[in-house]
Amino acid sequence: MVDLHPIHVAISPSVRPTPRIVPLATVRSWARRVGNPNASRQDIAGITVPGITVDVRGIRFEQRRNLVGNMEFRYERGVLAVQTYSLIFISNRLSECERRIWTAHEFDHVRDYERLNERLLARVQVNPFLRSVFVERQWLPRNSFDVIQTSIREACYRIYREFTAEASRRRDTSAEYQRIRNRVRANCGRSRRGALRPRRST
Repeated sequence: MVDLHPIHVAISPSVRPTPRIVPLATVRSWARRVGNPNASRQDIAGITVPGITVDVRGIRFEQRRNLVGNMEFRYERGVLAVQTYSLIFISNRLSECERRIWTAHEFDHVRDYERLNERLLARVQVNPFLRSVFVERQWLPRNSFDVIQTSIREACYRIYREFTAEASRRRDTSAEYQRIRNRVRANCGRSRRGALRPRRST
């Protein structure tokens, strides 16, 4: 029987974030960090920033000296621990009514990201670099230990960024923005600011 999950990974469920009501400058700063093209706009309503931490402390490696006397290491046992999370930033320029509506949209993003864990687990299992470390258990030079640990984290980061960017594109459509603006007008009166929630990018 083929082991569908040969890499031992534990993905912890995300903790539901508490939205942070912050100055517009802070929203724009986070938008710049993630490369959002709307970061310079004065009418940004908010932004959701997905994140991931990869803990390699639960992984154990074995060592040996090869035929020419150099030290090598490879994966022996243990679990790669992954935690996903989201941060929500809402502009304090919004009225309380507008804030509720835009925050609901941001939580739609959070729910989209929470559904990604199974896909993340499946993609980790087929990643060529991660398989070389955890399944094929290749012997590696001991002096590359720190680089390999960093590369393990970065491989997981890249996979998650790809998934969250795709999920964000599906959510942040012109139709979705229009739906939110209609709700704002219907429930809060015509917004003087005409707040725009920028597309989130990782």
